[in-house]
Amino acid sequence: MTEIIRFAFSDCSDLTSVTIPNSVTSIGSYAFYECINLYSVTSLVNIPFKLDASAFIYTNSDYMENTIYMIASLYVPRGRESFYGQTSGWNLFTNIQPTDTKFRLT
Repeated sequence: MTEIIRFAFSDCSDLTSVTIPNSVTSIGSYAFYECINLYSVTSLVNIPFKLDASAFIYTNSDYMENTIYMIASLYVPRGRESFYGQTSGWNLFTNIQPTDTKFRLT
């Protein structure tokens, strides 16, 4: 898998965590739209690509826009935290943490 398409997981309220394999090179806009229970995003991508700001967005009159970016932890390969913190879209996550997780999804 090299792409997570637009609206791929839209409205997945049961989704609490997701792991993005290193083979992914793009995530479409609104891919995880309205996934309000998404609290853990693990990216195994070594060199982060530009991420559309709407990829992990949740909007509701009771919540602020971009809530997922504020409540979910983003786990990235150890030593890559600053790359994610400087890459458009990924830098919206307020909690970027290193992980030593190394596996390949097939």
